[in-house]
Amino acid sequence: MAPITQETVDGLKDIIHKLESRVADLEGRLVHGSPASSSKSLAEQFRIILIGPPGA
Repeated sequence: MAPITQETVDGLKDIIHKLESRVADLEGRLVHGSPASSSKSLAEQFRIILIGPPGA
């Protein structure tokens, strides 16, 4: 098994940081609402995120 280099570790940390910022952005949109999501209820939005759209 190849040793894990510092470059690999830094790359993984960068990916984790990007994912955390995307999650924070999505949570912010959910809390503050976005113009595109105003027509759907909170339950419908969660369903699409967790399960997928109806019929998928």
